[in-house]
Amino acid sequence: MSIRSAAPCADPPPTELVLPMAILHVYAPLIVPDLEQAVSAFARLRPTVPVLRFTHRGLEAALAGGFWLMCGRAGLLGSRAEIHTIAVVTDLQEMQQTLLAAGARIVFGPYRISTGQHLAARLPSGDVVEYLQFGWLRLAAH
Repeated sequence: MSIRSAAPCADPPPTELVLPMAILHVYAPLIVPDLEQAVSAFARLRPTVPVLRFTHRGLEAALAGGFWLMCGRAGLLGSRAEIHTIAVVTDLQEMQQTLLAAGARIVFGPYRISTGQHLAARLPSGDVVEYLQFGWLRLAAH
């Protein structure tokens, strides 16, 4: 049995799809009625992953077991209902420039929050994505 290597691709990948900054992680946000109960349940799924909690203008959020959990007043959560994905990035300013160049529209932000800074953008596809750059020193203080 012989093994042959695959032929190289004829066309290199398009350079306009390569982002200059890194997307560290992508989450699908889960809106939960009781954050304490949800954190307890999700933290058991991956007990080695630390639980991070934060609040912002009446919205409580936690990263537990690799899941992004949110809880808060109905009016506040309603404004976030169209956010399909939360992407943690290394450089929010560079991401904003890339989004605008790609035809996205900024829905809100960038704003400073307790964990760093964030913005939301409506992509040309119509999807709304929130981008978050953690302020690691500020996050470590929590």
